[in-house]
Amino acid sequence: YDHFYSVLLKAECDLALIFHDDDLINIEFKKLTSYFDSFSQDNSLIALNFNGFLFFESKKIKKNKLWFSESKNLVINEKKLIYKYLDNDKGGIAPWCGYIYNFKIYKKEILSCLEKVNKNDLYFDAYFTINLTLKHKIIWNNQNIYLIRGHKDSISSNTLDSYKFFYNFSKKNIISFDKKSLNK
Repeated sequence: YDHFYSVLLKAECDLALIFHDDDLINIEFKKLTSYFDSFSQDNSLIALNFNGFLFFESKKIKKNKLWFSESKNLVINEKKLIYKYLDNDKGGIAPWCGYIYNFKIYKKEILSCLEKVNKNDLYFDAYFTINLTLKHKIIWNNQNIYLIRGHKDSISSNTLDSYKFFYNFSKKNIISFDKKSLNK
């Protein structure tokens, strides 16, 4: 959290991209940000993300898409995002924070959302992104721009208390999940 917040607080730019240190971007940054310009014409876009491949240490692609959709673009809402965090096998949106943030218009709101989360919870980025979906539009584009490194042990296996808290939050706030996904 401290690194995430510090980077966003100190950024003096129109666009900010937070990206995990063990993942890869399969495109030049200038081209990546030019995509943002084509999506942000209505000024309601607070963040943009792209699809990608999932690979492991062997460099073998495990999934050709992080999320599956017939649509070229998806507008993300709170329910879709929470569902994906809870049940990664359901398809939909991949739970990770490699977004391009619209700092030109929304820097204060983005920082405000980040200040409201519990910084000691390892799922702080999930709550942060969920808060953003409640304020403005987040779009996922169906192009494979990223290569995301998978790990043998998920973060959930090491952070059971945080995951239980997130599960209870989801159960309380989103009542229309099927029980199989919640129980899984």
